[in-house]
Amino acid sequence: NEMSFVSDYYSRGVSQTRGLPAAQLTSYIYNNDGFYAGGFVSRVEFFDNDEADAELDFFLGLNKYFGNYNIKAGAIFYTYPNADNSLNYNFWEYDLAMGYNFNPLKAEASLKISPNYFAGSGFETYSKLELKLPINQFEFSGHFARREIEDNAAFYGFPDNNDWSIGVSYIPIKNTRLDLRYADSSFSKKECIDICEGRLIAGLNYHF
Repeated sequence: NEMSFVSDYYSRGVSQTRGLPAAQLTSYIYNNDGFYAGGFVSRVEFFDNDEADAELDFFLGLNKYFGNYNIKAGAIFYTYPNADNSLNYNFWEYDLAMGYNFNPLKAEASLKISPNYFAGSGFETYSKLELKLPINQFEFSGHFARREIEDNAAFYGFPDNNDWSIGVSYIPIKNTRLDLRYADSSFSKKECIDICEGRLIAGLNYHF
């Protein structure tokens, strides 16, 4: 389980809190066979007259290791409890990933697929390549990703987009992690004002 406080909940190139901080909680269980399940909750702040104020996700799946390889298959249900059902915010997404540990560099390629994405915007894919390099109490990381959506008009007119980040984590004491990363997207200022531009994001995480 992990409690987090982030300076901005920035996901897939778009701030989910209009650039404001968010408290978050991740809870999970797993067994030796690789099965996992859990949940995630975070504050959100959209331009929707305060319809949604929280995101609550549930996930389950299987993550197996074969030597230096790992293969994951799972499902995630995203829900926004206080938002009106007519907004069609809730959606399912299927999560596939394959990773390899080059020791110490770790790489993972993943693909998320939704039959009907956020706000009823239709078929969506989110493909991502992520690299992590742990060095003592530090971990350096970066990613590049691409999102493609069937009905861009339903998704507030946002076009398909890329997003990327580079960052570092530091463990000052046991169970505590400090994060700092720079994240950005391919949105132009005309396509997405304020909530999609590049930014530094800080995080404080406590594992328990």
